[in-house]
Amino acid sequence: MSEPIRLPALDGSTVSFEDRIIGSGQKKDCYLSSDGQYVVLWYREVLSELELSRLQEIVGRYRQQLLSGVAAGYWSELMCWPDRIVRYQDRIGITAPRYGNGFFFEHGSKDGDTLKLRGKEKEGYWFASLRHRARTLDARELGDWRAALRMALRISRSLRRLHAAGLVHGDLSYKNVLLDPPRGNACLIDLDGLVVPGKYPPDVIGTPDFIAPEVVATRHLQRTDANRKLPSWHTDLHALAVLNYLLLLLRHPLRGDQIHDLDDDERQESLQMGQQALFVEDPLRPENRIQPQLLETYEHPWKLTAQLPYRILGSELAPLVERAFVEGLHDPGQRPTAQEWEDALVRTADTLHPCSNSSCPAGWFVFDAQRFACPFCGTRVTTPVHVAHGFQRRGEANFVPTGRVRVLHHHAAIHAWHLRSDVVPNELTSPQQAARLGYVALEGSQAYLVNEAIDDLQLLPQRKRISAGEPVVLERGQQWLVSGTEPAHLWWIDRVEPGQSHP
Repeated sequence: MSEPIRLPALDGSTVSFEDRIIGSGQKKDCYLSSDGQYVVLWYREVLSELELSRLQEIVGRYRQQLLSGVAAGYWSELMCWPDRIVRYQDRIGITAPRYGNGFFFEHGSKDGDTLKLRGKEKEGYWFASLRHRARTLDARELGDWRAALRMALRISRSLRRLHAAGLVHGDLSYKNVLLDPPRGNACLIDLDGLVVPGKYPPDVIGTPDFIAPEVVATRHLQRTDANRKLPSWHTDLHALAVLNYLLLLLRHPLRGDQIHDLDDDERQESLQMGQQALFVEDPLRPENRIQPQLLETYEHPWKLTAQLPYRILGSELAPLVERAFVEGLHDPGQRPTAQEWEDALVRTADTLHPCSNSSCPAGWFVFDAQRFACPFCGTRVTTPVHVAHGFQRRGEANFVPTGRVRVLHHHAAIHAWHLRSDVVPNELTSPQQAARLGYVALEGSQAYLVNEAIDDLQLLPQRKRISAGEPVVLERGQQWLVSGTEPAHLWWIDRVEPGQSHP
């Protein structure tokens, strides 16, 4: 084995790596450090002074801004941020932390890993492709729908943070996101090309499938043309909506079966994804519907939009889908922000219910009292479901709805953010705030709340105090008052029976 290569980084530290390429991308070759803790990525082409200046800002000022403070460790898990620049003769390289083990295939492909995926990066593309999910990947790599929701949340949260720092990703796609479905984790990679509006322009217009329609429609114009649309915060929001829709429904929102040009594939692609882009589920225009008779069996149920419409995402996410792909598809200012996606995903997670079918392709679904069945496999819920509706004190005696809903399935956890308006589950949540305060246990058709650490929990109207460690039977019409917070919170309990409509 040859001796490792040792070079000084521009910050004066020493970079040591093995002289062996372990991977290559569109612009860079990847080498592993001698201690295995980081990678060195060498650009194959000479960088301009502007490109080098951008890199210096990214590894310096912007890295310091995003990866310092109380949430530094959290963002380091969600974004693989370049940290040093190294130069050898006329070549430029960067170093970045090595991804966590969960972002490498553990089981790989089916049939004994015939494709030799084991040990390779879990690029998002593998999990967004129905063909690969059905025919290529080991089932143990796929995770469930609750994990998909969590991955969408982490990606949305990361983009929210980038935008808050004044940065544009510019090329958000399943090629620049690593996924760990069994654990519900996600990590943004290839962050060396971030756009700073007005200072560092984009290097690329994006990845096909994720390029905003206005960018596709004007890419034939010169970059100096005032009518040319380039990556921006608005185009990031289109890419985020596409990625979230793909993760949750495993189909592309614009790739339906509408034909614009039978003879010219390039023109067909340009119109379908650009000027004539149309949501496959547009409620008023059916021209771009996915035709079920043209689908392969492995594409069921995901591409059966009549069976699995976007509305199964629930009352929080469905309106964002409409804004992204109906109102905002050709009107960028209407697109939901990353913060709105984040908030909706957090609330949606509280409405999930497990599917009792062990063969269900999703395992979890947004509970719908009108349907009372898993939309992914059709398995019915045969036992009563308790649902808690949140209220918050306003004034002396009035309580107003918070809009928060918690489906109380078996082992559903109660956390501080369910009981307090001043706690939000995000990067600033402390370990103490994230601790479980109670949980739900089911025995047959009977459900119990087990209070582990909820202070000042009372049952109304009798104002019976529920002590820590004490279980209480859940009943329809029950009210829990948590008076140890300001303002006080109240949860009204509904018990929905199979076949009974929600009030």
